[in-house]
Amino acid sequence: MRAVLALAETFRPEPGSRLKDFLARLAARGRGRRALPEERRLELSRKLDHVQATDATRLIPGLGPKSTAWLAEVGIDTPEVLREMGAVAAYLRLKHWNPRLVTLNALWGLHAALAGIPWTAIDASTKERLLAEVRAAKHGRSRHRQPCT
Repeated sequence: MRAVLALAETFRPEPGSRLKDFLARLAARGRGRRALPEERRLELSRKLDHVQATDATRLIPGLGPKSTAWLAEVGIDTPEVLREMGAVAAYLRLKHWNPRLVTLNALWGLHAALAGIPWTAIDASTKERLLAEVRAAKHGRSRHRQPCT
């Protein structure tokens, strides 16, 4: 995915042209592999192979390819790591990685995937509890400790 994004940076569309056509033209000219410096190309190739090998929709049922790709970006690439970390810690890591892109829907989705339920089935009290855990974690408190009143 990143390799495509890196190549897309050099994409100058012609009328009616698509990125796929651009990549085909690069390959036909023998420039497809040399469009990026060799070291960068190898790095992107390894990352792309890793993402494809983990099969983006198979991390945990209920998480889509975008969420799984985000998790892989922050080092959460196996179901065991996600379960051990928990939804709140994974959400906070994602939020730190990209605060503008990651919303509370990611938290609901992570919690639902770990619980094995649809994210739309999360009730208001569970959402409030998760938000309280996020606030507590942001302030350095243990997630099991009650907030001071």
